[in-house]
Formats: sequence, C-alpha cells, structure tokens
Amino acid sequence: MHATWMNGAIAVPLATSHAAEETTHVLRDAGVRVVAHAPGGAASSDDVDDASARLYANAGVAAAVVVPPFDDRDRDDARHARRDDRDAGSSVWIDNAPSDPALIIYTSGTTGKPKARPISRRFPYDRGATHTHASLAAQCDSLAAAWEWRDDDLIYHALPLHHIHGIVNAWMCAHYVGARVEFGGDGAGFSPRRFWSRTRDASEPRITVFMGVPTMYVMLLRTLTALDRTPGARETATEAVKALRLTVSGSAACPVPTQTAWRETTGGDVLLERYGMTEIGMALSNPLRGTRTPGAVGTPLPGVEVKIVEEERAGEDEEERRGVYGGGEYARGPGELLVRGPGVFDGYWNDPEKTRDSFDDEGYFRTGDTAAVTREGAYVILGRTSVDVFNTGGHKVSALEIEAKLLEHPEVREVAVVGLPDDAYGEIAAAIVVLRDGDGDGGDGGGGGGGENVDVARVVDVGERERDLRAFCAKDLASHKVPRTFVFAEKIPRNAMGKVNKKTLRKTMFPTVDFSA
Repeated sequence: MHATWMNGAIAVPLATSHAAEETTHVLRDAGVRVVAHAPGGAASSDDVDDASARLYANAGVAAAVVVPPFDDRDRDDARHARRDDRDAGSSVWIDNAPSDPALIIYTSGTTGKPKARPISRRFPYDRGATHTHASLAAQCDSLAAAWEWRDDDLIYHALPLHHIHGIVNAWMCAHYVGARVEFGGDGAGFSPRRFWSRTRDASEPRITVFMGVPTMYVMLLRTLTALDRTPGARETATEAVKALRLTVSGSAACPVPTQTAWRETTGGDVLLERYGMTEIGMALSNPLRGTRTPGAVGTPLPGVEVKIVEEERAGEDEEERRGVYGGGEYARGPGELLVRGPGVFDGYWNDPEKTRDSFDDEGYFRTGDTAAVTREGAYVILGRTSVDVFNTGGHKVSALEIEAKLLEHPEVREVAVVGLPDDAYGEIAAAIVVLRDGDGDGGDGGGGGGGENVDVARVVDVGERERDLRAFCAKDLASHKVPRTFVFAEKIPRNAMGKVNKKTLRKTMFPTVDFSA
C-alpha cells in the first residue's frame, strides 16, 4: 500500500475469495495496470502461476510484480526500520496532495457484481470509487482519538483486507500511530483456535486490540469451551481477553446474546460496537471509556455530523411515529440516517447523477439505513431501509428488532427476517431460522465463503417449533411484528464480513413468491 502511494498510484485491494469473473470485473473497471501478486500458501516462486497470469492478461493488466513471502527475519528487519527512511538516490518517491486519489474499495452490495465507492469529485472514474489521502487521514484521526490508538498497541488482524473494516479500522489506523499489526490468517480464513493459541502464548508480545465481525466472536466462544479439555487453558485464555484494552465488533449487528455471552464467559469488556460503511468510514461508536449499550452503536465520532430524516406520513402524530418500532422508546426517529464529515466520500466514479442523488442539499450522505436515537442519546440502527424495514398493516417494522428477539431464544442459533408480500397486510414478517445443535444444526453459523445455496433443515415437530417461537416473540413484541411464517434452514449464507444478502436469501427460500411488485 505505502509503496503504491510512494509511486503516486492508487491502491485497489482485491478479494482473494472472489471468483475469477468478479476479480476480472474489478481489474477492468478500475483500469488496473500493475498487480502486486502474492503466491498462495507456501509457494515462493518468483513467477506468477499460469492461471493468475491468464486472468491478469484477460483483464488488461500490464504487469504483475511478485511479492515474496514475509518471513520472521523480514519481520524483525521491518520492526526496526525507521518510518521516514528514504533512498536518497531514488526518484520514485512522490508526495501526494491531500485531494489525490489513494484507495479504490469495491463492495459487493446486495446484488450483482462488486460495486465501487468513491471519495473525490476531482477524479470521476467510470464506475470506480476512490478515497483520497485526505479522507483516509480524517478517518484515522477520528478513530485514533476516539479509541485512543497508541504506538505500543499490537492488533491481532484477522479481517479481510478488501473491506474498510479490515483495511482502515484495523490496519491503517495502527500504522497511522506507529502501532504493530500481526496478521492471524493464512489465507484459509479466521481460525478461532489459532487466536486462542496466540493469546495464551506468554513468549510472544501481548495483544492489546482485536476487531472482528459478530460471527467471529460466536466462533471464539464455541471454541473456548473446547479448551476445558486442557487443564488451565481456558483460564489462561480468559485472562488474555481481559488484558485486551479494545475489542470491537462491526460490519453487521452484534446480537445482544452474543454480547452477553462474551462478557460473562470471558470476563472481558462489553464489545465496542460501531457503525460505518465504505462511503463514510466510521460515523458512530460506543465509547472506549464509559457505558456501552448492547444493541446500540453509540454517538457520532469526532469530526462526524449526523442527522435523522423522519418520514412524514399523513394522519400520523409524533407519538405514533415514535412507537412504530419499539413502543415509543426513541427520542428521535425512526428515519433515514444521513452523515457528513471530512471522511465521507463525495462522488461516484463517472456517475454524477448517482452522486447528486446520494447527498442532500446540505451535503449529507444518504446512508440508506434506518436509525433512531434512544432517550439516553444512543443511536440504534434498525436496518437497511430497502430490505430490513417493511410495512405490515400500516406499521413500519424493523427486521433487526425481530431478529434480536428471536436470538434470545435458547434454541435459536441464527436467524434472518425478511418481508413477504401479502394481499391483506401489504407485507408480513418471515423468519429463516437455524436451530442449535440437534435439529437444524447450523455448524459454524456462516461467516465465511457465503455461497447462495440454502438447504431446508429436517426439523422434528415443525408446527410445535413454530408455535413456540411465535409465542416467544408475542411476549415482548407487538402483534404486527410477530413472524407469520417460519422456515428452518441448515445454514444462513454470509459474506466474508458476516453479512446476509437478504434479497438473494428471500428469493432462494421463497422461490414461488413474486417480489417484483
């Protein structure tokens, strides 16, 4: 990354999990001319393998530079290198202007090929997206202040490097303050056993920061119980967790039961939940010091301005609007969350119409997420307006609220709630449920490859299970929020960041339903 910027070029992180077609799309769309190729596994060849060479050539890449494996000796050399060392005889070092493009991040969105998100209007690339050096610096400044990054921090990094969570929050912020990053993956994905083994290793430097998606914390909790077979292992692991000064969960809503289990099982702090997206960086965060509210994403980060635009509906008074999602506990909202600040992007690549539509007249970015503010001042994300918020019988309903309730049930491992068209109510809530060990065991609960195939689980006494879950919801939820339909699945597919593509999921689970209306 730094070498790319030293040469005045723009970095485009590629997802190693993407199929060849997706990678080719990114390379062509961004106009990539040079690829830094890292051989997979233990390969140390100085040449690019034939399959990769054909892919690069087909995408119009001019050259591929092989990056050799980084061994322990290299790590020691880098550890003692001065950050401002420059080759006096080199002519390639370029001082980039703050407004110069620095980073193009492609995201998969909800459908189709990966989409890119831009930052600078000065460089309206075709369908691409760039962060500028200034916007990245603003994001790092904000998080360094809020989360008190220090130069003696050591973060155990196990997140994908083609998402803003992994590349900015976990990697760039550490380098921004001179902290160390230890990568915990080997290309095969996150390994909870490797994490516990590393944290328990007293011969290695102590880890102080860890960031993950909710699925990773679920996997860590499950694996922790297996340590009971080794005398003293569980105690050593939990002590290591208590020593972590910062544990962050993001990229998807962290269920309150997972938050509770983490705190009670490990004795660690309440996980720090935050809210952000590729276009805006991080916008909201629970406090590093002070009370963290499970189920909420805190307050605006330094330098960030937010507002909630409430939908006006004829004949609906303020009390009715406040109570739509949760019995009137919100002081503001619900409504669409809008964000403004120096870390926010301000243009889509070669798409001025999309750019104009993405901002309001005051320069706030329209996130497309529905949010509200509690009476204590904490922001709560109620979901993507397009898929997580639907209208049933004249009432707006948050799928995330229903999911949070169902996850409190002791037999529910995973759940995704979607809206189904209904002639009488407009839409009704349908819950796709993965049960815990036994009927419909969901294994590791997704969080990885994220294929789109979903197998319906073989569940004994389906009718009884449905009645039990429906009654469980009815105890605390209004009648219009209780799911009318339940489907039991073996597993709910998720992407690398633990997110569920609900548009694809509902079409897969309900293939005969017409969602075009």
